[in-house]
Amino acid sequence: MAKRMLIVVDETVTARWLPGHFEADGWDVIRAGDEASALASLEARTETPPDAAIIDAVLGEGDGFALIQDIRKQLPGIFIICASARAGNVARLKALAAGADAYIAKPFRLSELDDLLKARCEAS
Repeated sequence: MAKRMLIVVDETVTARWLPGHFEADGWDVIRAGDEASALASLEARTETPPDAAIIDAVLGEGDGFALIQDIRKQLPGIFIICASARAGNVARLKALAAGADAYIAKPFRLSELDDLLKARCEAS
């Protein structure tokens, strides 16, 4: 069974390379550029929901923290990583309070994301 991941980023450059990294690693990636398209994608995949999500905290159209809350309500078991250019504890605490399992500050290395996902898979 393929692992499924929702990636919600609105930065053009990141939206190009981040999904490709996970697709090459065997993930079935659902791409969204804003809060509304992410929620629509989840509604369309009720039979095959994602196992993990990477959500940008700051979205041009919508609020990443609100999206994390919505996803957590719909999919309590999903592993959510919040990515943000906002460094520091305030953004981290806000992400965790919204329901994220992990927080990663931009810029990040792909190996950091890989390590978070590997640890989650090993714990499950």
